[in-house]
Amino acid sequence: MTPRVKDLIQAARELSPLEQVELVGALSKAFHQTADFWQSPSLEQLIEAQKTEPIANLDGLVAEFWPEQESADDLINFVRQQRCEDKLDH
Repeated sequence: MTPRVKDLIQAARELSPLEQVELVGALSKAFHQTADFWQSPSLEQLIEAQKTEPIANLDGLVAEFWPEQESADDLINFVRQQRCEDKLDH
């Protein structure tokens, strides 16, 4: 890496997080002639792209694979236990 590039990286590190995002967006636009990646689509655009529809029947959301003997509390306790174990691994 050239000294000039190192200087630029150091200068970028001194920017606020928002300024850093703006810088990356500007660089992306300058070199790729598109900033679509940095533009969040509207809710209407997401709905159209994903072809989502309102849920008409809650029975369709039932998880039939769930063991009847396990409660929601069992699931919550399992998730907590996994998170604790994950923290210990890192």
